[in-house]
Amino acid sequence: MAIVRIQLPTVNSTPTTRPKQCPRCGGEILQRWGKVAKPVHDTEFDVVVAYRFRCAECKATFRHYPDGVDRADLTLRLKCLAALAWSMGLSLRGVGVIFSAFGSRAGISRMSVWRAVQQMAQGLRSKANATQHKGKVRVLGVDGAWIRLKGKTTGVMVAVDMGDGQLVSMQVVDEHDPQAVCEWLRPLVTEFGVEVVVTDDLVTYNTVEEELTVERQVCYFHMRRWVGKALLDLEKQIKESYPGWEWVVEEVRLLVEELPPKGDEELLELWQKVNKEAGSRAQKEEATALQRLAGLIVGLMENWRRYRLYQTERGVKLGVPATNNLTEQMIGNGKIRSRTVRGYKSEGGALAAFAVCAARFA
Repeated sequence: MAIVRIQLPTVNSTPTTRPKQCPRCGGEILQRWGKVAKPVHDTEFDVVVAYRFRCAECKATFRHYPDGVDRADLTLRLKCLAALAWSMGLSLRGVGVIFSAFGSRAGISRMSVWRAVQQMAQGLRSKANATQHKGKVRVLGVDGAWIRLKGKTTGVMVAVDMGDGQLVSMQVVDEHDPQAVCEWLRPLVTEFGVEVVVTDDLVTYNTVEEELTVERQVCYFHMRRWVGKALLDLEKQIKESYPGWEWVVEEVRLLVEELPPKGDEELLELWQKVNKEAGSRAQKEEATALQRLAGLIVGLMENWRRYRLYQTERGVKLGVPATNNLTEQMIGNGKIRSRTVRGYKSEGGALAAFAVCAARFA
């Protein structure tokens, strides 16, 4: 059984450190100016102590709170627990009901839960931006999903560093709009020095690859899935209509499994034989099984380098993965969660929800 360990923020009842400077003027000479009791909502404390300090330069006074406490009534620990509980499938009201088991000190309203989700998401996205700015992102995973936003079906996309699995960017973008996707990805490619994008087999990314001058690895799993299903259907039809040509289907299946360096050349030879036997198709005539097989072979030939980039010397050097699983995991829980809510009222709320759900896999 897999064990997941979640480290929650620490909450102290009294401050254990002194502030280093005045939040107003930056002065470093600070004088203790008493203390106050602050009621809080937490799983452990009802009240904590905050020290007051006075700046010797600007004469302003301010509070210095213990670890895990800020100006809000909810401690950081309770906010984190609330956001995680919501991301795991509980409704906003449901989180409040669960937390009521801790007594009145841990009581939390549904709007407080939603604010906790947004605050946690903001911290996660800020942390991701700070992390990515420290280095380059050679390989970027990209994927999209559909959500209900302001009563309409809208696309949301995520970009993930395939090296460490960290979120790079998240934006409300229609995955089927090549220009919109290019506009979103262009600054990321320039800023982080992206050389390879890992995507599914959506044709949108053909335009992205050309306009942004990056290489592309098409998810091997996606390719195997649709090719395997298509070959299975064609094999049955060819066996009935073109006995003796089943060996071509088996050859294509073997090439897809092994992905040899010169597989596109072998596919070309197969296509020439199949195309000669299948013949041309009239304008309004339905394609035969062999003609459809010829079309499938052409598609594989055109994308062969994209399917096996991860096996090349350059792909190995850059650490290009064969699949887009990291990005799928990052966005997958957000997809599931979006089906259990009635939709989002703002882009910020939608992105916050996806960021918190993605944090469970980051």
